[in-house]
Amino acid sequence: MYKIAVASSDGKNIDLHFGRADQFYIYEVAEDGGFTFAEHRKAATDDDSGTGGCGADNADCGTCRNTSGSGTKEFDTRLIADCRFVLVRQIGMHALQFLASEGITAFDVEGSPEPNIHKVIAYNTRLAARLKIQSKRKEK
Repeated sequence: MYKIAVASSDGKNIDLHFGRADQFYIYEVAEDGGFTFAEHRKAATDDDSGTGGCGADNADCGTCRNTSGSGTKEFDTRLIADCRFVLVRQIGMHALQFLASEGITAFDVEGSPEPNIHKVIAYNTRLAARLKIQSKRKEK
């Protein structure tokens, strides 16, 4: 089983840019390729964090995407850390590379979640089959 995160403002359309996404709809994919909606995850906001806004004392709230001392932008992936894939409306190259380094594959897509989730499942199935074939070839 694995999970797919969908960046959506309403759960009906993939309409959020990764860098601005404050919520994700999480789907679980079963071994047989079927999937179900699992949960809605939303980052804490100023209103529900009780902190009155983002600042140095609140740098670990889970919503900030700060620049580290090295000048490298760091993206907070805690909302989707357990997901293998994320579907977004747009994503920058740096964010794409960052997610890949975290083991998350991102796809920039349009439309509703269901047909795009089917495409990701088909992609993952083909990828797994290719890796299995390559592994068998190396064993010989």
